[in-house]
Amino acid sequence: MAASYEFEQGQMLGREQERERLSVYFHCQLAPDLMALAFSIESVRAELEAENHHDALRLKEVLDRLTEMIEPIREEILKLTASAQKLDEV
Repeated sequence: MAASYEFEQGQMLGREQERERLSVYFHCQLAPDLMALAFSIESVRAELEAENHHDALRLKEVLDRLTEMIEPIREEILKLTASAQKLDEV
C-alpha cells in the first residue's frame, strides 16, 4: 500500500513539474516570439495601409488568425501558472 501511495505521489509531482516546465517555456520563449511576430505583421500592415496598398487587408487577416491562435495558448499559460502557484502555497 505505501509503495502504491508513494508511486502516485511521484506521478503527481512529475505531472506538476512538467506543467511548470511547459508554463515557463510558453511564458519565456514561445509567447514573446509570437507577440513579436504579431507586432511585426501589424507594423508592415500599417505601412501598407498608409500607402493604400491592397495587401494591407490580407495582412490584417493573417494578424487576426495569429491572434486567434495565440489566445488559447495564453489562456493555457495562465492556467499552468495558476496551478503551479497553488502548489507553491501548499
